[in-house]
Amino acid sequence: MTAPTTKPKPKPEPEPVPDYLVNHYAPIEGGTIERIEFARDPMDADLWPVLIVRNGPNRYRVELSRDPEGNGPGHAFISEDK
Repeated sequence: MTAPTTKPKPKPEPEPVPDYLVNHYAPIEGGTIERIEFARDPMDADLWPVLIVRNGPNRYRVELSRDPEGNGPGHAFISEDK
């Protein structure tokens, strides 16, 4: 007697990325990081990482924060995209 075979459950489809996130990051997509700065918070001396990104004729400051409210400097997880 053989054990019944069970099919693995299919992985659920990932949730679509909300439009507000796509639109928020769209201006820097395809841009080039020209330089990296560190802005000092005058209230508590924390250093905020800032990426200066050029995309066509436009230049953007990308400040990395803990959260959308700006409750402190953030961390970027940087890895090679393979």
